[in-house]
Amino acid sequence: MQSKTSCVSAVMRAAVIAVGALATVTACASDPPIARLMTSVSVKDARDLLTEAGADVRKIDFGPDGFTITAELSPERHVWFQGMNCKGADQALACTEFKISASWQLDTPAHAEALAKKLDYNYTSVSADGANLDLWRMDFTYGGITREHLRRTVLELLELRRQAESVVWPPAIEPAPVKPKQKSAAVTPAAHLTRLLDSW
Repeated sequence: MQSKTSCVSAVMRAAVIAVGALATVTACASDPPIARLMTSVSVKDARDLLTEAGADVRKIDFGPDGFTITAELSPERHVWFQGMNCKGADQALACTEFKISASWQLDTPAHAEALAKKLDYNYTSVSADGANLDLWRMDFTYGGITREHLRRTVLELLELRRQAESVVWPPAIEPAPVKPKQKSAAVTPAAHLTRLLDSW
């Protein structure tokens, strides 16, 4: 037969265990939800993120290995999102590699090459292809990425595009206004004669 002391001890241990379990449940309930990992990027994923970033999706092309979305930031200013290494077809494509890019057509290959050397970014490539200047970033979903990572990748490229464009197309510098010349006071014939007499 158990003594009263042992019974009390057992009850206390059970109470401590119950309180500990309740505290654990409460702590877990307050933890932020774990972000879902994306193992591929779909056409909808890319389209939604570009739209959220303020771009206007104008066209979606499908190829043998993926898709290309053309998005307009403003007239004559575009970016392209490519899904590569994909499975499925058309809207159901799921791609493990992606690339977002921008491009400018310059007057000469030499000009494009000079700007490509001038622009230097971490994790983003710049190159000249003839008279075209290309800016792009590639990434992949191997091992899983969060939607937030993909969103930040899109936003960072758009910001770099804005910065690069200020170098490619520098804002026009307006010439300083020309100050009007002061008109000399009119000289009357009498005053002119007086000056001549004074000079003798």
